[in-house]
Amino acid sequence: MVLKLWPWINQKDTLLTGVLAASGAKQVIKYDDKGNPSVMTRIPKFNLEDIDTSPGNGPHPAFIVSGEVKNEILIGTYPAVIDGGAPALSPDRPLR
Repeated sequence: MVLKLWPWINQKDTLLTGVLAASGAKQVIKYDDKGNPSVMTRIPKFNLEDIDTSPGNGPHPAFIVSGEVKNEILIGTYPAVIDGGAPALSPDRPLR
């Protein structure tokens, strides 16, 4: 069922498909170059005036990367831990 919703997912990535399904696609898994997973929460783009008119209007600065407006940003869901010399975000890893 998950593969029908997200056909671009590799069938072997059960962690990603599980997180997508459980979160209603509000969370994703990003892997570093060593294969360590990090659970990330998707934050959809919103405008400054949606939260407060005093700072101005237009997209919140967090969604502007190198002058390009992004439709979403990814924020770490869990505190980062160092795993194999690289940060990773996962609920099953104890903080050190």
